Amino acid sequence: MTLTPGMAFWVQNQHSASQSVVLFGKVVMDASKSITLSPSMNLFGYPFSSKISLDSTTLHNDGAQGASSQTDSPGPDVISKVSPCASYWLKALFGDPNDGKWLNTDNVLANDHLKPGRGYWYHRAGSSSFTWQEPRPYVNPFDSGSTAPQISGMAISSNGAGMVLTISCSGATGEKLEIFSKSISEDDSFDPINGWTVLTNNIQTNASTSITWTDATALSNASRIYIVSRQDVDTDADGLSNGYETFVSHTNPAAADSDGDGLSDGDEVLKFGTSPLTQDTNSTGVPDGQRDFDGDGITNLYEIASGSDPLAPSLQGSGYSYDQIVIEDAQDGDLANWVSYNGTNYAENIVDPDKPGNRVIKLVGPTSYYMSFPQVLPSSYSIISWTAKNTTSNVFYAYCSTSIGNRMIRYYANDDGYDGIYEGNYYISYSIGGIARDGKYHTR
Repeated sequence: MTLTPGMAFWVQNQHSASQSVVLFGKVVMDASKSITLSPSMNLFGYPFSSKISLDSTTLHNDGAQGASSQTDSPGPDVISKVSPCASYWLKALFGDPNDGKWLNTDNVLANDHLKPGRGYWYHRAGSSSFTWQEPRPYVNPFDSGSTAPQISGMAISSNGAGMVLTISCSGATGEKLEIFSKSISEDDSFDPINGWTVLTNNIQTNASTSITWTDATALSNASRIYIVSRQDVDTDADGLSNGYETFVSHTNPAAADSDGDGLSDGDEVLKFGTSPLTQDTNSTGVPDGQRDFDGDGITNLYEIASGSDPLAPSLQGSGYSYDQIVIEDAQDGDLANWVSYNGTNYAENIVDPDKPGNRVIKLVGPTSYYMSFPQVLPSSYSIISWTAKNTTSNVFYAYCSTSIGNRMIRYYANDDGYDGIYEGNYYISYSIGGIARDGKYHTR
């Protein structure tokens, strides 16, 4: 049986026990809906997915007949309901404060609502029909574009407790879906913007244009409404999908930092637990980006810019971070990224003779070797460092492309004191961007 918005029906239970009736369908998003009300009795339902007060409807303006009293002839139009039973008549008396309002049988203002899921009787006292055209009482924030996923079907699950959603999707490469939901009762007004929570996410469509997903607890709620959204669509690349920003966090899907505190919306929601809508979440007088979440003496913005974690204290007394990105480590057992300039000599990946638990790269022959790698350092605050053991004089070069141009630093690794270091123990550690600390020589 298919019902359209505004239709109503009754069910007669022929069983000895109570029975449940489950209705499901789409939220009505038409700009308006019309219902024709004919002379005598009409059975109708409010055509939208939210309650509305009787006096807020357009019934009176669209042609409902009123009267100065219930006993007038012809009398007023009357709306009746059951469970609980009540009847309301339309007052029409020029100059009366209740003119155009619905009253109960005690001539008191109705103060009642038409509610979704309920049926009502409308007794048309007039001799002609009229068309009631009611505008949608809520906004339409939904994207119905060609790539937007749609819930195209619903069915009760086999165990009778859940709801199976059939979802039409684009099948695009990398498409990933998330589902938002809210539970409302007939006494709630439907708000399409606020109150949504993430029911599930990371649903991979795997190039399919139709998938199913089951909400195992759907029928434990009086009424549950769903939105399905493209989780992989993130216009501002802040880590939050456009759908999440519109319906859950209420941030700007086109701006990575909605409140302008220097922290991205995604980091504030997913990592830091701060408000992406308020610069100073805790009202400390300091914007969230300028605070120091881990208490290490460095602001959150500085740590993000330098590639360290604002939630992990990671400082030495010098104020530099312990966080490391390992670009090349002989422990992997291979020679990836190592190249001989002339191609005749070679490099080996061997067990460290001094530390058998480690591996090292051994460069064999009087030639030059180089290691190259793509940009992996997040900012100018990073340090590039390496350690070498020397049995003969060697020259080390570090060549970097920076925001202020290309830079090269050269080191002579021998015992002639050229660089002011004594290398009698063979081991020399170098870095670009560091300072003297931990007993090793570091050059800015």
